[in-house]
Amino acid sequence: MLIFRYLLIVYSFFILFSCKNKKEILQGNLLWKYCGGAYKEEDIISFKTNKWKYNKDTIFLNEFPTATCVLNSRIDGSYQLILINIKTKDSTFYCGK
Repeated sequence: MLIFRYLLIVYSFFILFSCKNKKEILQGNLLWKYCGGAYKEEDIISFKTNKWKYNKDTIFLNEFPTATCVLNSRIDGSYQLILINIKTKDSTFYCGK
């Protein structure tokens, strides 16, 4: 029981002090590589270009709303971007590189 409490405290510490703004993470990672899912827009996404834009929780492709996004933090410190197609509700996974 003591080990569980210790691990919970350590994990909570890392979560609290490693929090970043979603926009900082999306734009900070230069490339997002396709890692799986139902549909694939492109093999690699970059929010540094004019083609892909991000606003709140919506992803725009060529100025048209394409998907909503969910950003997951992994235990190794990397991030996974999940795009959910607005029309079909299919999910696609991208890994931060």
